Amino acid sequence: MNLQEKLAQTEANIQELKFQQESLIGQKEQLENKLSQSQVNCEQIEKEKMRLRNMLEAKLEKELAQLEQKLINEEQIKEQLTQALQIKEDKINELEQKLIGLDYEHIKKLNNRRKKLNEVEKELVNKLTSGENTKNIHKEKEAKQKERNELKQELSRTSACFL
Repeated sequence: MNLQEKLAQTEANIQELKFQQESLIGQKEQLENKLSQSQVNCEQIEKEKMRLRNMLEAKLEKELAQLEQKLINEEQIKEQLTQALQIKEDKINELEQKLIGLDYEHIKKLNNRRKKLNEVEKELVNKLTSGENTKNIHKEKEAKQKERNELKQELSRTSACFL
């Protein structure tokens, strides 16, 4: 091979290498552009992730604050209901005590009436034995006996309330 051919071959090789260099430069630019675009996309994704994370955190904090307030409100309502229930129970106990006192007073009065009736009955028996008008005495005795039976019934009803 002569020098001329070598020179032509070298020039052809140089041209081929220049072409390959230009192609590689173009590929490099494309890759750099893709890399740059990927970096921009990655930054945008990171910004969007951060925005979404912040938005989610704010939403969760708001919901948490609402739930805490709701819990506080429910605790207050529970406390108010507990106090109202205690007041009602105290009032019921007070009324029960008054009712028991009234029932005892009623029983006491009924027992006093029974004692008086017994005394009247004894007087009637004494009158009968002493020979007074028996017809009137028997009527009076029957009336007192009826009153006595009514007292017994009322006493048993009143006493049954305590059982």
